[in-house]
Amino acid sequence: MGAATVRTKEGESNIINTMSNMGFVFRAAPGVSIDSGIAKINDALSWDDTEPMTDNNCPQLYFSDQCENTISSMLEYAGESKSDYFSDQIDCLRYLFVSGAEHITHRDIQVTGGGGY
Repeated sequence: MGAATVRTKEGESNIINTMSNMGFVFRAAPGVSIDSGIAKINDALSWDDTEPMTDNNCPQLYFSDQCENTISSMLEYAGESKSDYFSDQIDCLRYLFVSGAEHITHRDIQVTGGGGY
């Protein structure tokens, strides 16, 4: 929807361009199937439960107990209807996983020595 073209007084535009002109940065959601996104979420939640849980064998996705709506959505989402009450939270997670976003820690962005002008 964000990249969908609409007519304006000035010609044609879309929500992403309109918001960009106002100083906001948006990127269109990747055009992958819902099932692909759901599979990525499930992959991030999985681990080998026949082995001990370790740093290499653990889920990659966790939720704070403060994220009550997301937890409810994860428990109740049936994936059958776009109007499903619980789909909004799942959609956000799908977009996150199919976008290629990565977790960046404070250590990842620290300046290291050396170099000059």
